[in-house]
Amino acid sequence: KVETYHGTTVPGTVERRGMGIDLALIQTTSRDVKWSGIQPSAAKPPVVGSKVYVIGHPVGLGWTLTAGIISSRRKMGEIQNIEILQITAAVSPGNSGGPAFDASGNWIGTVTSKLVGPGLENISFVIPAPELQKFLELK
Repeated sequence: KVETYHGTTVPGTVERRGMGIDLALIQTTSRDVKWSGIQPSAAKPPVVGSKVYVIGHPVGLGWTLTAGIISSRRKMGEIQNIEILQITAAVSPGNSGGPAFDASGNWIGTVTSKLVGPGLENISFVIPAPELQKFLELK
């Protein structure tokens, strides 16, 4: 199921799952919902220190906006071949899969995870737009 901003729930089908990344492509054929058609930004990748904004549903609190900065660019995966962005924006359960935007409103990536443990705060990760584009282009 896919829930929209207005609270409408429509059926969805998982079309693809990411190998090595927490990502899935879900398709819906609902004619009752208009989708924005947002695409991963082809703009220049964000630099360390630039602002980032995250939208999500932390612990069920719908459509919450948090802000932070890009704190690092890292490699992840078993063979370290996927780049991710480390961010300081607050991320809680329910933010995963939510969009991350730059200060100009470009969709720069999708929230994937965060580090959890004693003394850890606001160390979260975003799959950047170029990686999302590769995922969307897979057949």
